[in-house]
Amino acid sequence: MELLKISLLCFYLFLGLLPISTTAQNNYPLKGKLYDSEENPIIGATVLLPKINKGSISDTSGIFNFRNIPMGEYLVQISNIGFEPFETTIKLPLQETLKIKLEKSIQLLDDITVEGIKNTTTMNSYSTLSAFELEQKSGKSLGETLESISGVNVLKTGPGISKPIINGLHSNRILILNNGIRQEGQQWGVEHAPEVDPFMADNIQVIKGAESVRFGADAMGGVIILNPPKLPNSEGITGEIQLTGSSNGRQGVVAGKLEGG
Repeated sequence: MELLKISLLCFYLFLGLLPISTTAQNNYPLKGKLYDSEENPIIGATVLLPKINKGSISDTSGIFNFRNIPMGEYLVQISNIGFEPFETTIKLPLQETLKIKLEKSIQLLDDITVEGIKNTTTMNSYSTLSAFELEQKSGKSLGETLESISGVNVLKTGPGISKPIINGLHSNRILILNNGIRQEGQQWGVEHAPEVDPFMADNIQVIKGAESVRFGADAMGGVIILNPPKLPNSEGITGEIQLTGSSNGRQGVVAGKLEGG
């Protein structure tokens, strides 16, 4: 009786171990190596088996491993930054290590245009005398007319002979532009005043500071720009006469102009 019990126990144990043994015999490892076109191992690539929802990461040697994979056919998906995605189908069991070469991915990025708005603070000094202000100063020379502007003085060497001084510089250090033309007569000496008729200017602009350098080496002290009035665009003839007198020295100035469109 005891012998029968022992025999039955051994039989049941055999039946219990049979499925486990069979299952173990149907599971296989999957080992592969990833490398690039230069035979260098690819590190950190993601390897997926979607069929059984398993994944692995390649190590420093480019090796990835799966264990206990049932026998059958599987889709292998491989991806890594800088390489083209790769897919292949394998059938377990494999007789050797799976070797896969990944191609490098070349991606051209779209151009990026960055636009910035720079808030500039102008450190240069611009001063302008309007037509009304010039009318109030009519009869004076160019230097005397500009004397009211900050930083502008006048060099006088006699009656009617005066030339502007900007920040202590004068003559060939001051550029005078009369209707866009360089006026350079005042550069010959202190006795030579600018041959400019202030009555012909609609406004006078004085430029001081670093901005004047763009006009050339002869504008280191500053620039005086005489802008004429706009040309008439209507039919007819217009005229203007200005009379200026001075009791000191008994001086008088008469200026007139005619314009026609």
